[in-house]
Amino acid sequence: MLALPPEAVGPRLAQELDRVASREEIAAQSRLAAAVGLVPAGLDLRAEMLRMQSGSVAGFFTPLDRTLFVVAGADGMLPDDAGFQSVVVHELAHALQAVHSSLPDVTLGLRDHDDLAFALASVLEGDATWSMLRDESLQDGLAQRGAEEVALGFEELIAESEALGTPRWLRESFLRPYALGYAQALEHVERDGPAGLDAWLAEPPLSSRELMHGGEPLELVWLPVDARGVAPDVRCRPTAANTYGEVGLQVALREAGLLDDEPGAQGEDGLLRGDLVAWRADRAMLLDCPDGSALAWLVQLDVEQAEEASRERLFDALADLATHLELRFDREGARALLSRGLEPGGRGRLLALPEQRHADLASYLESRPEILEHVRWLRRPRIELRWPPALAR
Repeated sequence: MLALPPEAVGPRLAQELDRVASREEIAAQSRLAAAVGLVPAGLDLRAEMLRMQSGSVAGFFTPLDRTLFVVAGADGMLPDDAGFQSVVVHELAHALQAVHSSLPDVTLGLRDHDDLAFALASVLEGDATWSMLRDESLQDGLAQRGAEEVALGFEELIAESEALGTPRWLRESFLRPYALGYAQALEHVERDGPAGLDAWLAEPPLSSRELMHGGEPLELVWLPVDARGVAPDVRCRPTAANTYGEVGLQVALREAGLLDDEPGAQGEDGLLRGDLVAWRADRAMLLDCPDGSALAWLVQLDVEQAEEASRERLFDALADLATHLELRFDREGARALLSRGLEPGGRGRLLALPEQRHADLASYLESRPEILEHVRWLRRPRIELRWPPALAR
């Protein structure tokens, strides 16, 4: 365990971020997120991520070199304070996860599936938060805090982050998993004891929808969008792709004023927040072409479990979102396509694209070996060449 002074947190987090993703990759993802209405155009996503994390973390664990950092003096805490000890317990839980679970590695390798990353982060943070609060309850002899109390605490953090100007997408991506994950962790412990957490880590949820609505585990529906046969010009090249999930769709609709923040409120088109349960899969892709950029955001709705009324209201909201973003809207069966710069044939191929279904995380990883290959590449031995002293002068 290493202690960092507050002024060293930002540089250290920047170093860790740059090890995992290049600045060019983050910039491309920022352009894609802006194109689908998740963040403002021109946002420096890397700078915003670092600003948010640097100002809020009291400790962190780096999975690449498996080092635990605690911020010395964070929130006025001293090593003998209970709050300081709680931070250590939380980060030690992450250290144990890195030894006994593959999920930390998977999250490192997920560069283009924010929805799955959100779900896995909820498991990891929920497990670590449960461990922290369980230790607190044992130390002070009081009952462990419930899910509602913890959720209210994170709502306050989200509101503080909003007041500081942090984009909604980042607030939801980084803070929401703690409360959602903790609620799920409590359910697993109440049903199966602490062993339930081990089972949860071994068979995690695969989407934000599953976390937000509960119910039976859902298969991961994967839409393998490819530039071939879709791009309007053979010289077009994909620069970024991502899957945003129900949580991302919710943010885009809120940013466009099509969904109210209140759980029971209706947007201008009658959309209810609960209607987003009709989301089933999505895939967005940004292309650089000789004549400019092209965009495709394919969204698939649920015809098996969601009610038809919810699907129709969500289809209407997606059409309104396309208008708001100045994109074309097409619909075919259970799919909607929001696009710019695609030829009719490309739009048709996307709407008819065969889906893939994966019953668990292992199946998905088997179909996309590049995810864990990227992690192995990140962990490769790095050779540092040094000139002999005589030659260095």
